[in-house]
Amino acid sequence: MSRKWKVVVEGGADNLYYVSKSDDVFYVYKTTVGWPFDDNDQIGKTDSLELAIMLIKQDSGDDIDHIEEV
Repeated sequence: MSRKWKVVVEGGADNLYYVSKSDDVFYVYKTTVGWPFDDNDQIGKTDSLELAIMLIKQDSGDDIDHIEEV
């Protein structure tokens, strides 16, 4: 079963990430909101949600504002 989380980082509109889990692998994407489609760039993959969050914090340079499962 796959799962997906939206991760919003403090500091503005460009700080949106998604983490998706499939077959025990967590894929991390940085999202640029656009019209008509968003642009999702994979920035890495890990074996845990905690490591995915650390990767997002390292990429953004900011703290996590909130995480929600979508």
